[in-house]
Amino acid sequence: MLEKKCIKKSEDRQLALKTYETARNCGLVIKDKIKNPKENELLYYDDIIGREFKHSPYFIKDSLSKWIPAVKPSIREKMSGFMYDELEKFRLSGKNENMLKNAYIKFMCWIYYRFMGVLLSVENGKNTAIVSSDALSEYELAVLEIFSKLGVPILVLTLDDILTIEAEFEKGRREAERNVAIERLCGGKPEKEACTNSWLSGDVFSQIKLAQQARSADNAFYNNVFCRISGVYDKSTYEKSIFEFYSELLRQKRRIAVVSGRLEPPDNTEIAAIKRKNTYKDSDEMLRELLVNLDFAGKEVQKTVRKAYVCLFDEQAVRQDISSAKLQSKMVYILCWIKRYEKQLFSGFDFSQLPVFIKLGGCSTKTEAMFMRFLAMLPVDVLILKPDLQEEDLLQSSELLEVKFDTGMKLDKFPTQVEHTTAAYNAEQDLTEILYQGSGLYRERQYKKAESIVLKTMMEEIELLWNEEPRFRPGFSEDGEVVKIPTIFAKLSGVPSGNAYEYWRRFEKLTTEDTVTVRNMPYINPTQSNPIKPFVTQFYKNSRLDRAAIKSNKEYAYGILREETQEHILDKLQQIIQNKLIVGVGENGTEYTVISVVLNLPKEIVRLIQKFDFTKKNPKLLYINTSEQIIGLEDSILAVFLNLVGFDVVFMVPTGYQSIERYFAKSDLVEHQIGEYLYDLKVPENFGEKILYQEKKSWKNFFGLGGK
Repeated sequence: MLEKKCIKKSEDRQLALKTYETARNCGLVIKDKIKNPKENELLYYDDIIGREFKHSPYFIKDSLSKWIPAVKPSIREKMSGFMYDELEKFRLSGKNENMLKNAYIKFMCWIYYRFMGVLLSVENGKNTAIVSSDALSEYELAVLEIFSKLGVPILVLTLDDILTIEAEFEKGRREAERNVAIERLCGGKPEKEACTNSWLSGDVFSQIKLAQQARSADNAFYNNVFCRISGVYDKSTYEKSIFEFYSELLRQKRRIAVVSGRLEPPDNTEIAAIKRKNTYKDSDEMLRELLVNLDFAGKEVQKTVRKAYVCLFDEQAVRQDISSAKLQSKMVYILCWIKRYEKQLFSGFDFSQLPVFIKLGGCSTKTEAMFMRFLAMLPVDVLILKPDLQEEDLLQSSELLEVKFDTGMKLDKFPTQVEHTTAAYNAEQDLTEILYQGSGLYRERQYKKAESIVLKTMMEEIELLWNEEPRFRPGFSEDGEVVKIPTIFAKLSGVPSGNAYEYWRRFEKLTTEDTVTVRNMPYINPTQSNPIKPFVTQFYKNSRLDRAAIKSNKEYAYGILREETQEHILDKLQQIIQNKLIVGVGENGTEYTVISVVLNLPKEIVRLIQKFDFTKKNPKLLYINTSEQIIGLEDSILAVFLNLVGFDVVFMVPTGYQSIERYFAKSDLVEHQIGEYLYDLKVPENFGEKILYQEKKSWKNFFGLGGK
């Protein structure tokens, strides 16, 4: 009996795959059964051989000479003997003459119509094989036995195994075809292939310093590094050690690119320089168009870079969740970045000393992570330093070497010059870290990012919480580098008991030194001069703010603020637009009004934002509307924006009118009905100066109510 093979080990799978390939090219693959002879096949047999049958090797030999005359006599003679042996086994098992005849005719038809390709391969001395499923009858096994005795390798597998091997073969075939296509697109096959990390044998820093000759003697490969080092070995010496590493690379005259923090998105100039079309008939056309942009001086480098780009493109193109526009956007970003660093990395390039790309900090976006993986496919040493263990990093790759230390530290900028610190300074930093991590204590401006969450409160709680620092309010929390600030965003409708004097007296307490009080509408006049307004259409494209364009504009007024404050403002501006918090955003160009308002805030507002420490007392906006006028778009934008920034925002509306909600598309505004509706009230001239506590006898005249 033929041996049934089970594929369990990798070597078995490789053997099966090789046998399947041979059987597919110059043999036979039987996935199910060998089909019985058809009627026309039997008729042809009768014409050539007739219906006579003798259980004799001579008869079989003579019949084969008529049936397959093109086959060598020596092979026909062997086959006749092997066929007679199989029929003899059937006879000895009890089968009668008629059964033997039927088996013989079946063998003859199968040999001619199913196995002739195998037979001709045997005759011509070609490698051949038969792969068959294990669901075989005794007759099918017998014909396989005949070919096995002729020297044909026979592999009997389960149908599942055959299908698995078939799928692997097809995958390999497609990959081979794609590789040929890639070579054609890239201008030929690169002379050297990447050997990433596998050659490493020690400390990463010292290994990066090695020249190619010292890394490996095999010239068929370039040996590069792709490594992320998280944490630090020693906080007191970390900056000095990486500076010395950097200095040594400079002494070696290595090409170096250093990035601290995130990769800045491409600006308009960089994107405009990329040759591309708006639409493509398919992804292959898109790839061919984009590849034109990779034009390097060194042809060998160009082939390598293009091949890596094609591989990255293919990886993204097969994703189900990516549209053609999004795919193009991602791949344009990769082109912009590689062009940005082309001179630093590849000017005067040769394979003896690979360039080094050093990134301080993790990858904050998936596209940034893609670029790191792309660089690692090139003849470039890619080193990612992430000393802050709490920092998020979206980079994932099976090729990436991970080195981790238990100790973490914050480092905002890669040290291109060493800073010497005293032991006392380092001790102070360690003590600071201990005191301000999970202790409920916070150092000055500990957090650079904040998210506002609106509290659902009772009216009385607003007065209680108004002067409370956010950290003491319900809902305050820390999430990595982001602090969540509980804020008040409320509308007070009506006047308690209809008592105007007590109304103004009571809510005068909300006018603190950090409160902007709006007594007259509008606070932001839409007709007033706004120097940033003519440029706003340049700042928003493809549903994203172009921060580089904003910051580089001559009318940008926030450049004097701390960088984290600028980013906080721009984050909240993006949030308003992205979440469409104002009516008309994304529909009629209202987003440009939002941008112009936020980038031209009144000085008193800007100063409060700059002053705001996210864990300390937050600034306020108290907006009073006693009229029948609806607050304008600009003031509505301001209120929503300030609440996102972390301000407490309260609207005093004694009339109870729906006078402030018109432009709020999505709002967490909480309305409190606090009393009777009063009309034609005037805001006291000295409201907020605390004099209402002192003078009570003339309150009627003071509030302009006369003798009413």
